[in-house]
Amino acid sequence: MLKAVRSLSTATHATSRTSKASSDILSIANNSGFTTTNSISDDSSTVTSICSVDESALFPCPPFRLSNAISNDDINAIDSVYEYITGDSEIKAMLAELDMQERDRLINEFVAEERQYINNMKTALEQYKRPLMIHNSSRRSSASSSATSSSSSAYQRRSNLLSSTNKPAAFISYHDVDTVFGNIEDLLMQSQRLLNGICERLRIWNPTQLLSDIVKSYITSITTMYTYFYENYGDSMSTLERLLTTPSTRKCIESLIDTTNHSMSSLISLLGLPLLAIKRYTRFFKELVLLTDPHHPDAVRLSQCATQFARFQSASHRLHQRCSNINNLVDITFCVRQCPPILDTPRSFIMRGPLTNVTHTGKHERRMYFLLSDMLLFARPRDESGVLYYKGRIDLRDAMLRQVPKKRRVEPFTFEICFSSNDEKNDGSLDDIDALLAAAGGATTEAYFLRADSQEAMDMWMNELRRVIDRLKHNHITHSNRK
Repeated sequence: MLKAVRSLSTATHATSRTSKASSDILSIANNSGFTTTNSISDDSSTVTSICSVDESALFPCPPFRLSNAISNDDINAIDSVYEYITGDSEIKAMLAELDMQERDRLINEFVAEERQYINNMKTALEQYKRPLMIHNSSRRSSASSSATSSSSSAYQRRSNLLSSTNKPAAFISYHDVDTVFGNIEDLLMQSQRLLNGICERLRIWNPTQLLSDIVKSYITSITTMYTYFYENYGDSMSTLERLLTTPSTRKCIESLIDTTNHSMSSLISLLGLPLLAIKRYTRFFKELVLLTDPHHPDAVRLSQCATQFARFQSASHRLHQRCSNINNLVDITFCVRQCPPILDTPRSFIMRGPLTNVTHTGKHERRMYFLLSDMLLFARPRDESGVLYYKGRIDLRDAMLRQVPKKRRVEPFTFEICFSSNDEKNDGSLDDIDALLAAAGGATTEAYFLRADSQEAMDMWMNELRRVIDRLKHNHITHSNRK
């Protein structure tokens, strides 16, 4: 309505300006002796047209517009800007409705994700933790049995299978099992309460309903529990690794996994699920705030919830990174059979990928290599199943790295890792074998020739290996100076 009134006013002003211009032109034409036709009255908004008039006679100077004159194009442009600024009520209502629909969709999606998260944690507890705990001492077994009396028949069959076929399972103590699973039960309980509260609110849902009051009551306890989980995740995974490197306990765990129709990697995936939760919470509340009208009664407190989760995610970033690194290391333990412990000392995962080992006899062995912060671990498949078996590792603390010169290169994209027999180490930048032998005291005790699949892959491996070797050398010099 406002726009219509304004447009009418603008049209009226335009008509008056047009009429004045028409009378001026008619006056000039009459004084000059020219005749005009087709003159339009003031009731019309169209411009008067002049026939049989020499424009050069009328306008000895080039035509110009007065600064306060506005054309129809200008009027249309102003109307467009006016519509953009004020907006249309119908468009606003439609956009608001779309935002509410998207907001509802986002909340329902979060509920579905949280329900799946809870189900996965229940799987970790019911299919892995409780069957392991029931096989400790008879006192532990009776206590666990009473706590799990409502379990399904499938779970009881798994328990009977373990108790009858895996006697060494008694070596998995209650403390070890409890350490492996950490405080997942507490996280499960907290997530279940949060989900129940949101679902209850959705039963009476309306566009002005609140969610922040439910969330704010749990934020402090949630962040406290996840901090505890992050801080103890290293102990959890190192305990699991120790159990897997013991043949009897590994056999028990593998038998349990076989009965659940899962793989070994599924267990580590379930145990690491809480590492993704806080990021998911932060993303959900950030998007929810963007879809909530600033005048909504819940807008301010939802923004506070989003801020609290974002701050916790930022504050716990280093802890989370350490847990992710541990996850990568444990994944090596799971995917490489007969792998020795790699969580026995602080180390980090760098990269992994296939390389070809070229022996002195010209034999080519395709292997999978795992670069860690202090060593290069390698494994290879024994058959077509693709299962990797541990073959060895290269300690990089005394290593030297060089690209094999073209004059000695049998295979393309080949580089060498070698070790000197004396205490003076090479800087890794030698260009020919003679200089290498001279720096190593005339002989090397061990050398590995590795071939990459491309120049890019070789450059990547050499760059990362060089960084690791240089860092180890720097740490060694620093430690020696302190002594």
